[in-house]
Order: sequence, then structure tokens, then C-alpha cells
Amino acid sequence: MSGTYIAYAITTPGKGCGVVRVVNRDTDDRILIKGMRGAVVDLSFAHTKEEVVVGAVDSLGNLFVHKVTEGSSGLTSERVVEVLREVVEGEMMHRLIWCPYLPELVMEEEPDTSSAKLLV
Repeated sequence: MSGTYIAYAITTPGKGCGVVRVVNRDTDDRILIKGMRGAVVDLSFAHTKEEVVVGAVDSLGNLFVHKVTEGSSGLTSERVVEVLREVVEGEMMHRLIWCPYLPELVMEEEPDTSSAKLLV
């Protein structure tokens, strides 16, 4: 990835729902990721070189993870994880933290290229 992509959150006026804009800085392609139930309070990319994975947490504590791919028609996103929280009274701070360390693979095994082990 090496700084090719940037992402930022936007709160829609009047609705309070968040969206995430992902931009390829080299090609200026962009995509708007929708579906968050509240304002986005944390946003980050996964620590992977093989694919672009961006995660967001909204103010209600819901988790959304999207895989962003680039094709001939521009950027597309696919939701790979969605975890919705039940309504809980009281204010809480919500964070998204990716695991920055991935153990080295043993050469005898097939490499696992999935992002399943990245989220803490």
C-alpha cells in the first residue's frame, strides 16, 4: 500500500450517519463507502501489503471492514465484516486496532493470504 491510498470520514448533515471516502492518490480514483449507522469515530487501514483493507467503527460501536479493489472502472469495495452492537445505554469510546505483527510463515505450509488474523 505504501501511502497510495488515503481514507477519511464524513458525517452526513442532518442524519448523523457516517460515510468513508477512500482515495487512490496516484490515480485520483475514489469511492464512498456507506452503511455506517452512526458517525465514524475511528478509521484505519489493515497492515497488509497484498490487499487494501479499511476498517471503521461508528459512534454506536458497530464495526465495518471493507476490502477495496481497483479495476478498469475504478475503485470498488466489498464489505467483508459487519458487527452490529445491541443498543447499550451510556457513552462509551470505541476504537479499531489492527494487529501490526504477523508471524512469519513456515515454508512447508501454504501461505495464508487472508486478512482473517489481522483484527485484534
